[in-house]
Amino acid sequence: MLSVCYKGVALPVLWTLLPKRGNSNSEERKKLLNQYIELYSTASIYSFMVDREFIGGDWFEELIHCQIPFYIRIRGNMKVNVPGKGLKKAFWLFNHQK
Repeated sequence: MLSVCYKGVALPVLWTLLPKRGNSNSEERKKLLNQYIELYSTASIYSFMVDREFIGGDWFEELIHCQIPFYIRIRGNMKVNVPGKGLKKAFWLFNHQK
């Protein structure tokens, strides 16, 4: 499902019923995104926010290729490379934030 968020409310604009259980894969997400772009263009996208299940190199490359700013929620135990500190859990980067 692809929704537009306005004033804290998500309004679904495009969706696909999948013939399976679980999350969509990168190809299914790219297809839905490209349908949106054909209808409304990338100029209508301020940013793209997705939950942590929607990850993958192909998916990220598509967003970058389309020049769409994106924000991905990541798991707290995901390891990230912190310059000068090495691999740290993502939680470590933000545990001082309120």
